[in-house]
Parts: sequence; structure tokens; C-alpha cells
Amino acid sequence: MDMRIRRSITTAIVLMIAASTAAMTRRQEPTASLRPTHPSGSRSRRLSKGYIGRPFGIHVTTKGAILVTMQDVNIMRQLCPPGGGSAFEVGEDPGDVVATSDGEVAYVSGFQDGSITIAQLAGDTTSDIVRLPTRSAYRLALSPNERRLYVTSTDGRLYVFNTATREVATSKLLGGSLQGLAIDHAGSRLYVSSTGGDVWRLERGTLRSLRQTALDCAAQDIALSNDDRELYVACEKGNVVVLDPRTLEQLDLLPVGPAFGLAVTPDGEQLYVSSPADGNVTIVDLETRKVVSRVSVQGTPRRIAFSPSGDQAYITNEWNWLTVIE
Repeated sequence: MDMRIRRSITTAIVLMIAASTAAMTRRQEPTASLRPTHPSGSRSRRLSKGYIGRPFGIHVTTKGAILVTMQDVNIMRQLCPPGGGSAFEVGEDPGDVVATSDGEVAYVSGFQDGSITIAQLAGDTTSDIVRLPTRSAYRLALSPNERRLYVTSTDGRLYVFNTATREVATSKLLGGSLQGLAIDHAGSRLYVSSTGGDVWRLERGTLRSLRQTALDCAAQDIALSNDDRELYVACEKGNVVVLDPRTLEQLDLLPVGPAFGLAVTPDGEQLYVSSPADGNVTIVDLETRKVVSRVSVQGTPRRIAFSPSGDQAYITNEWNWLTVIE
């Protein structure tokens, strides 16, 4: 069977399943808090209906829609509580997804074909695919004004994609296989990690390198504290390194075991860490540095995102499910 036909059939199947799953998600969802919070961590559940292609990247829009990339079927799935959903065909091996602040447009990276897919989330599931001058597009971050999309790549370059012209505006060669990507809350600094252990602090507007450090670890995800006073680096071989975002000097080490995905809760009190090696998600209290809970989600957990209020955490799992921690 032709590949395009197979992908169309898969998209149709996912689309039919999406609505019922989204409704189920909403029926079990707690009432949103008035202020940002974090999950109690008292229970977890698994959503597996419709996840058939190795879920990996995840993003939750300001409207509460859950966007999940599925690598083996080249689809980005959207769940829209209280009901409804959609599926978008995207580039090859989609590794990451971000959305605009109004929740109307999503950008999806293609890890195996260097593509950026632009999806109109309120539309009819059509999407536009743009190729970057690289074979691999990975982590994504939007500038505060959303005119620039920053893209890491395994070719060692950080690409800047103009969202208006849909062209690459510039790029910066850093070296290694680039992985994690974060922008500070002021919107002035970029942080990038490589699997070789390098971490860079860049001036966002010019991409000028302000500081660089080398860690003895296979660096994966990176995340900033809500007050931008700490930078967390996931080390795949073990633990999370805490750096000073200005000097990149090490402040602490969180002994959580092998780490891949990172996310700070909306209230800034906790850090969630996924460990694909042992099928756990570790919850750390950032003030005391103590492990609050270690949730066994099994399978291969990857990226982490939170509901807008913060009362639910969503973790993708390559074994074809989405874990919800409440």
C-alpha cells in the first residue's frame, strides 16, 4: 500500500478516536484552581485510546488543548476538552510541538526530515510543511512576540525561523548534537544544551554567546525556575544538575537517577523529571530539594506538560499512552 494512503488511513482512525478520548479526559479533570498550582501527586491514570504511534512531544495550549506528537505515524494529535479533537499530518518523526499564546497555531518539528509543520488548530486539520536547511529539526521555542521560532538540530546549529515569511532568518553553529532549549521569562536569553554535555547562554536577539560550560553528562532537557534564578539540566546517565543561569556554575545536584524530560510546575514549587530508563516520573520539591514522590508510570516516559492551572501533569510514553498525574 502506498505510504500516503497508509498515513491517510491512520489519520482518519486517530481523528475518529480523538473526540471520545478528549471527552473522557474532561469528565475526570478536577475543577481548575484560581491560582497556578501543582498536581497533588496522589494518583495517576493512563490514556491509551488513540495513541498508536509512539507519543513523544507534548504541549498544552492556553486554552487547555493537549497537543501530542506521534513519531511512528507522523501525526500531531490535538485533544480539546470538554470534547472534540483532531489529527494533523506532520513531518517525519515529529519530536516537539509548541503553540502560539492564543492557542490558534502550532509548530511541529520533524526530526528525520528537518521540517517545520505549521498547523491551524481551529481549522480543518490541514497543515503546511516547510523544510529547513538541515536533515534534523528537534526542540522548539517561540520568541515572546512569536515572530521567531528557535529550532535545535543534531547538526550542531541553532536555527531561527521567521514565522511570518516562513524562512530561516539566521542560524548559529554551536557544535555537537543540540538537544534542550529554553528562553528566560524576560525573553532576553536563550539556553541550549547538547548531548555532549555543553550548555550555552545566548543573547536571544543576536545569538551572541555569553557563556558556555561543559558538564560531565549526556544533557537532555533543560528548564528554568519561574524566577529565572536556577537552570535545570537533565542528565540521561543520571541526576539533574542545577546551574546558575548567569554564570552557568553548578549550584546543586538533584539525585533523581537517569533523567530525560523536565518541567517546572506552573506555581514554580516542583520539578517533574521523566526517566525512560526505569519507567518513573520523579517529583522534586524545589525549595527543600527533596523527592516528594516517584511515580511508576512504566513503559518509556518522555516529555512533560501541565494543564493551564497546573493541577494535572501529562507525560507522553513511547509505549503508546499518555500518563495523567493528578
